[in-house]
Amino acid sequence: MKYLRCDWDHTSPRLPATIYAELSDDGWETRKVEILPGGASTYADRTTSTGDTRLADKPVDFEHALKGTASLTVAYTTEDAFKAVWAHATR
Repeated sequence: MKYLRCDWDHTSPRLPATIYAELSDDGWETRKVEILPGGASTYADRTTSTGDTRLADKPVDFEHALKGTASLTVAYTTEDAFKAVWAHATR
């Protein structure tokens, strides 16, 4: 498994400010947490989703994702960091 953290710089209160994704070795999202600017979070896994959060319908291209854009910063994170965010979001 791989774990990504994406920080998105924008002004919309409806779009996530931070996205955490757990990815299988072949790039498929298995779990995802989206944190909105106000701090509320939504999540998705293979059987459940809350809010507008959904798993991607195709594998994530690691190299492309890590390049980011001017408004999106993407980096690998740790399994422990992901699990802490996941536990908080699914309480």
